[in-house]
Amino acid sequence: MKPWQPPEEALRTFLLLLVEHAAVGRGMGEALESIMATDSPVFGEARERMATALDELLLAAAAAGVIRTDITGRLVLRALGGICGIRTTGWKDDAATITTILYDGLRHKNSEPPVAAQADTQKIYGRPRNQR
Repeated sequence: MKPWQPPEEALRTFLLLLVEHAAVGRGMGEALESIMATDSPVFGEARERMATALDELLLAAAAAGVIRTDITGRLVLRALGGICGIRTTGWKDDAATITTILYDGLRHKNSEPPVAAQADTQKIYGRPRNQR
């Protein structure tokens, strides 16, 4: 990462670097998945350190008003574990794209989906999410 980046760029860079690290580091994708898939104390410290690092980046970006405030490092780490744990052909490019989608979702400042997503949900389920 650059020595100083705006909070939202630091978060985006960190997320994409985790994907890159999972691709380069043997087994990092599986390790991310394992860290989040179990409550084992073996992975407890790693899980806590990674979640704390993400919390710091999320808090800085939320304080700057550029991402939503209802997301924790633990939740983002769970998502990354799933994204990087799938190791099929082309997974790295897919993981980077999905991570960008995750980042874009963090940028919504409220916890309700955008109006377009609400309309799509209504088409699929017959009524808005908050009325189900």
